[in-house]
Amino acid sequence: MSRYIILVIVMAVSAMICCSSSSSGGAVTVGTPTNGTFGTSLPTDSNQKPYIDYTVKIGAAGNYQIDLVSKNTSNYDPYITLRQGSNDIASDDDGGGELQSRLTKELQPGDYTIRVTRFGGGQLDTATDFTLTVTKQGG
Repeated sequence: MSRYIILVIVMAVSAMICCSSSSSGGAVTVGTPTNGTFGTSLPTDSNQKPYIDYTVKIGAAGNYQIDLVSKNTSNYDPYITLRQGSNDIASDDDGGGELQSRLTKELQPGDYTIRVTRFGGGQLDTATDFTLTVTKQGG
């Protein structure tokens, strides 16, 4: 009986680790580029768009620029959404030119989520690298 219970617990923990329904890319530091890979089997949002969530802590009020640059826009057309709590506060598709995303927004100190996704829906056929950068403008 105890072997059965242990097996069930191990299987449940493995399923939670393997098949998590959220995708966290980790933390982004203002002023430091973060490299990532938009994979082929990411979780999807309510619109069936695959995504990776990054967190950023804004320490001082100001105007911030968020750039999401795809290494291959023919495969991955980047799209970013800035969130505070569960609210989307801004988004961008091609503000960085040539299918790259750039978002500029006046932000107050606090914790934000940057949702890295793609224009259109569905998973990619081939994983594609990207760079996410948050910079404070004017200082």
